[in-house]
Amino acid sequence: RQRGAAVVVGVDRVDRTGHAAAFGLDEVLVTGSGPWSESLAAADRPDVIVEAVGHQTATVGDAVRAVADGGTVYCFGIPVRDAYPIDVYAVVRRNLRIIGGLTKERRAVLGRALAHLREFPQVADELVTHVLSGSDAPAAYADACTPREGRLKTVLALG
Repeated sequence: RQRGAAVVVGVDRVDRTGHAAAFGLDEVLVTGSGPWSESLAAADRPDVIVEAVGHQTATVGDAVRAVADGGTVYCFGIPVRDAYPIDVYAVVRRNLRIIGGLTKERRAVLGRALAHLREFPQVADELVTHVLSGSDAPAAYADACTPREGRLKTVLALG
């Protein structure tokens, strides 16, 4: 929304409706990206999709199917495979843009993130739902692999 989106919709298999307002979502759809992408009429397709699920090859393909003609799909996160299946025919015929990237200037990006948190401290309180000690790292990682209602981000407190 801060970058100019008129409407922001979240799509997630886990019901995160209770967090919608804190993150500026106008609507939360509790469904997978596949059923969502297949349900959209041409007039309902978003101009921009931010694919930030991570570690799933199918969601990128679903985003390509869901985005409006001439639209943009932003891919965030570290890929877990060397190649992802993308319908290049659709990308070319529908004049789509696929954009990806990594944070290379970490210090600058972290500085902007800290400035954002200073301006909107409630974001951290809403986003971090679980704090575990460093000795609980294996449990934290295991928990993170199983999305569930009521949990967003888990932080390891060291020391």
